Amino acid sequence: MPLKRREILLGLLGASVPVILSSCVSEKTGSSSNPSSTTATGTLPARIRIGYQVIPNPELLAKALGLADKAFPDAKVEYISFDSGRDVNTAIAAKGIDFGALGTVPASVGIASGLPYQVYFILDVIGAAEALIAKKGIKSIADLKGKKVATPFGSTAHFSL
Repeated sequence: MPLKRREILLGLLGASVPVILSSCVSEKTGSSSNPSSTTATGTLPARIRIGYQVIPNPELLAKALGLADKAFPDAKVEYISFDSGRDVNTAIAAKGIDFGALGTVPASVGIASGLPYQVYFILDVIGAAEALIAKKGIKSIADLKGKKVATPFGSTAHFSL
C-alpha cells in the first residue's frame, strides 16, 4: 500500500533532522490551526515551511537534494535558516514555520512553555561532543571573572554555559 505524502514528508524529515517539530496539528483534536497545514480531510498544503540550522546534520543533505520538493511537487517548499533553537521556537510560536530542527534544550523550553508542537524524532544525544569556545587566554572558569559571556538565551549553548 503506498504511503501518503504527509507520511513520506515526516519520514524524510524524521530520518534527517535531530528534532522535528510540527506546529500544524493540535495534539488533542488533530485539527489544523495553521492555514498552510494539512487539513482534517487529508488535503495537502500549498506551502510547507521547514526551519533549519546550519549545523553538521543530515537535514542539510535532504535540503540540498531537494527531497521534500520531490516528494511534494505540488507544494511550495520553503527552507528558513535559524541561528539557534530559541529562534525556531519563536517561529513556531508565531506560526512562521510548519517544521523545525532544534536541540533538546530549546525543545524542552518549548514544551514547558506550552508551544503547540510535537517532538517527532531525535537523531542523537550530543553528550560529550558539546563544547563552548573562548578567546585565547581563557583556560578555566576562573578566567571568565570580569569578562562578558554571550550565548542565545534558552539554547543548548546557554544550558551548557
